[in-house]
Amino acid sequence: MKASNKKTGHAADGATRARRTAEHGFTLIETVAAMLTMMVVALAAAGLFLFAVNNNTGASDRARALAIAQEQMEIVRTTSYANLTTAFATTNTRKLVLTDSAGVNRSYSVDLAVEDAPVINGTLRPELKRVTINVIANGATTLVGGRVRLVSYRTSPAQGAN
Repeated sequence: MKASNKKTGHAADGATRARRTAEHGFTLIETVAAMLTMMVVALAAAGLFLFAVNNNTGASDRARALAIAQEQMEIVRTTSYANLTTAFATTNTRKLVLTDSAGVNRSYSVDLAVEDAPVINGTLRPELKRVTINVIANGATTLVGGRVRLVSYRTSPAQGAN
C-alpha cells in the first residue's frame, strides 16, 4: 500500500522526493562566502591602485626635483671657479613654486652649498670645491618623497703641469 500525503492526498513516492533533492540553488552560506571572497579581492585591488597613484606622484616629484637640481648645477658650472666661494658662500636656501599641466602648484626647497677644501678619505684637498644641491618637494610623503641630492666637485683650472 502506498503512503499518501495528508494535506494533498497525493502519493509521496520516490519521484517527488528525488525531484525535490535535485533542485539546486545557492544557500545563504555559499552566497556570503562568495561575497566575502569578492570583497577581499576588491580591497586588494583598491590598495594596489592607491599605492600606484602615490608612487606615480612621487616619481613626478622626483623627476621635477632632479630637473631643478640639474638646472642649479648648470648655474654653478657657469660660475667661474674663483667666484664660487663668494657667489655661494653660505647655504643658499630658496623656494620654487611650479605649476603642473593640471594647474596644481607644488613648491620645492632648494639648498645649494659650496665647501672649500673638502676632506676626502682623510686628506685635505685645497684644489677642490664640493658643491651640494638638495631639492625637496614640500609636502611629499616620506615613502615616495620627491627628494634629490646632487654632489659634485670642481677643481681649480690651474691643476696639472700643462
